Amino acid sequence: MEGALYGETILFTGALSLPRRQAADMAAKAGCDVVNNASKKATMLVVGIQDAGKLNGYDKGSKHRKVEALILKGSEIQILSERDFSEIVDIDTQSPSP
Repeated sequence: MEGALYGETILFTGALSLPRRQAADMAAKAGCDVVNNASKKATMLVVGIQDAGKLNGYDKGSKHRKVEALILKGSEIQILSERDFSEIVDIDTQSPSP
């Protein structure tokens, strides 16, 4: 098995309920490439909780807004909540890394 997300390129934004490194490791184990910047390479955006104090008056973070702009230009990028991502990779049943 290649992983539930084999071939996907994933990007995280916002605060996650687990350390970002752990989420990235789980995504990699599920078959994803993990990137740090919004670009056409991304096929999935996982959105955590946004800190309103860092949004500069917007309702979404800059990565989220950039991904939405890329989608409007024809990029096929899925936007998922952290919960949806967790269900796909089954993070809740994984033991934390030491």
